[in-house]
Parts: sequence; structure tokens; C-alpha cells
Amino acid sequence: MHVNVMLIKRYSEESKTADIIRRLNVLHVDQSAISRSTLSKFLSIYDFIINRCVSVIRPTDILSEIQRDNIDCIWINYESCPYDFCLLLRKIKKLYPKTIVVIYNFSHSTFEKKHLLKAGVNALLPVHFKIEELLFAMQEISSDSVYLNDLVDSQLLLNVKANIIDGVEGLTTQQVIFIRNACNGLSHKEIGEKCFNSKQRVHNVFHQIRMKTGCESPIDLLRLALMYRIIDWSENLFAKES
Repeated sequence: MHVNVMLIKRYSEESKTADIIRRLNVLHVDQSAISRSTLSKFLSIYDFIINRCVSVIRPTDILSEIQRDNIDCIWINYESCPYDFCLLLRKIKKLYPKTIVVIYNFSHSTFEKKHLLKAGVNALLPVHFKIEELLFAMQEISSDSVYLNDLVDSQLLLNVKANIIDGVEGLTTQQVIFIRNACNGLSHKEIGEKCFNSKQRVHNVFHQIRMKTGCESPIDLLRLALMYRIIDWSENLFAKES
């Protein structure tokens, strides 16, 4: 996260909508204490007060926060929160359609980007985003619009609206089994022993999975497994809401 104080100051002084934006009731969800305090510090200089600044909480708690505190906007750190973001977004947009959702520190995983847009995310900000970009995004978006940047261009948005989304239906049965075992905590060696494959074979299969899905990290793989119900953990995330 980068901070350009002069740009923030100019934004605060010149923007016609700055006062409206500063009055938004914001819930900030971020496991990193440094990230939370840095963002809060620089925004508070210009009277942009974050209503609630919390560490990782359960998705059900986020829904409760929205209802209890009349939250207008949610900022979530993608890197520090191990949620099924698509399921969470669909719940938020169904129950509280006017709530703006901004996900920052978003990794370049194309498969999830498209599904997040389909689920209703309002802004995706990249890793090492500049704080002033968050302010500009807040100025431009509303509950039913999307902030366009290098991560989300107009063509991608049109494809999503036209329901052109590349899924992972091309995964083989073996790849699905390997993903499920990896999400259950097994190492490549353990997966090979369980499935009667060499460690190198398992390594090659996961390379194929990365090429197909764009997953670059274990957390990406976990989110994919949750999204496509390869594992069932997500069914319990909102158990209290059903």
C-alpha cells in the first residue's frame, strides 16, 4: 500500500463529492494491524472516519455488522481474509443490495475476478495499491456500478454482463481429487502415496491445474475449491443464516 499525502489532500479539498464520501459508514476488514492502522491514519487526516476496523471475522459476523451499524461500504483485504468471496458477496448483495464492496490487495487470478464481478463486487484494487486510488474509486462507484482500472476494463465487464465466464469445467477427475486432497492439508508426497502416483506426477498435475485456473497460491486453490464445491466447507459458513 502506497500513500501520496499531497494527492489525498488535493482530492479532499477539490472533490465535490468528498464530503459525501467522508460521511459513508465504512467497515474495514483486514488481518494486518499495520495495514489497518495506516489506512485509518491517513484517511482520518481528512475527516474520513472508518466506522469499524476489524481483524478477520466470520462471514456471518460481517453480515451482522452491516445490519447493526447500517454499513454503507465494506473494504476487505483479499490477501488476509480466507473467505469464499463469491459466496460472501452474493449474500451481501442479496440481503443489503445498496452496500458497496471494495476488495483490495487483489491477486491477478482471472477466474475469480470474473466471478467476483458477477457476484457484484464494486471495486477491485491491486496489490500495492495507492490510497488515493481508493478515494477515487469511492468517488466514482455506487452500489450498482463498478470501478474500472487495470484489473477491470470495460471489455471484461461487458463479458461478465453477457455471462461469458470461463469456469473450470475442464478439470479432470484426477485434478479435482488432487485439489480436494491438497485443501485437506495433504502434501504432494502424501497425495502421491494416497493416489498411487509419484511425487513428480503430482507436481506435474498441479502445474496443469495452475495453467487451467490461474491459481498461483494455496489460498487461490482453496477459494477455487470453495467456489466450485470441490470441498464443502463453504456450506457451513452461513449456517446461522439458513
